[in-house]
Amino acid sequence: MPRYGSGLTAELIHELNTKENLTLTEIGARYGISPQAVSKIKSKGKLKTPREVAMENFPWPGMDPKFKRSVPYQRITDHLEYVVTGGTGMSKAKLTELRRWYKQFGKYNHVLVYDPTIPPRQGMQSGGWGLEPRVESDADLLIRENEYTTLSDAGREIWRIPDRFPEI
Repeated sequence: MPRYGSGLTAELIHELNTKENLTLTEIGARYGISPQAVSKIKSKGKLKTPREVAMENFPWPGMDPKFKRSVPYQRITDHLEYVVTGGTGMSKAKLTELRRWYKQFGKYNHVLVYDPTIPPRQGMQSGGWGLEPRVESDADLLIRENEYTTLSDAGREIWRIPDRFPEI
C-alpha cells in the first residue's frame, strides 16, 4: 500500500533495490520521501533484500567463531556478497580471489566441505574445512551437504557455482 501519495510499494522498493541496486536513501530521493518512510513501507510489505535471504539460508548456523578466521570462510562470505550484489561495490582484490577460487572448483573438480572435526592443515590456525573430490550428489554446488551443513531450497541456488565469474 503506497504511503504519502508517492505511489511507492514494498514490491517496488524490492525491485528498485535488487534490479537497480538503489539504497533506501536513493529510493526516497527519487520518490520525494525520507529514507525512514521508505523503510517503513518496505517493512510493511515483509519483502526481504537478497542479503537478508542469503543470511537466512546460511548453512552453518551457530558455527564456532574459530572456523570463521580461515581463508575458506572468507571466500564463502565473498561468494555470498557476490551472489547478492553481482560484484557491485566489491574490491578488485576480492573479485580476483573469488574468480581464482571458482576456477579451482572446475579445474580440480572439488567441493568445499565443512566439518568441525577436520584437523588444521600445515599453516592453518584452525581446521574445519576441506576440499574433496566432487561426487554426483554435489551437483553444481560449491559446498557439500553433510551432517554439519544444511541446505534449504533457496540455499541450493545461493551455493551454486556461478554461471559467469566476476569481471575484473
